[in-house]
Amino acid sequence: MITVLVAFAVGELRNRWAAPLMIPEQGFILRVAQGDSLQTAVDSMNTAGILTCPKLVILYGRWTGLDQQIKPGEYFLPINSTAQSMLMQLQSGDVITYQVTLPEGITLAMAMDILKQEKKLK
Repeated sequence: MITVLVAFAVGELRNRWAAPLMIPEQGFILRVAQGDSLQTAVDSMNTAGILTCPKLVILYGRWTGLDQQIKPGEYFLPINSTAQSMLMQLQSGDVITYQVTLPEGITLAMAMDILKQEKKLK
């Protein structure tokens, strides 16, 4: 009886881990600030309704050490992302990149003004 329960529990965990996150068709942007923990990122995703098993993600992150390896930035999570692919993305630092074009021949002061107007830059 216990063997059956353990097998069922393991199967259920595997199914939940492999299941796609509940990401809308347009994807989801996850913002991880400098110093944020995996718990903070998971809480943000849970609040947005993206995660169905936030505790599983936290436990896996702690067990594998990935919770100590997440990098700050803005992450685009496409539809069909899984919890594992999301954690790998946070660990690799595969963030959204933005581009700013500075016209040729401008002064440093002009360049700084252009950069100041960009809301995504810090």
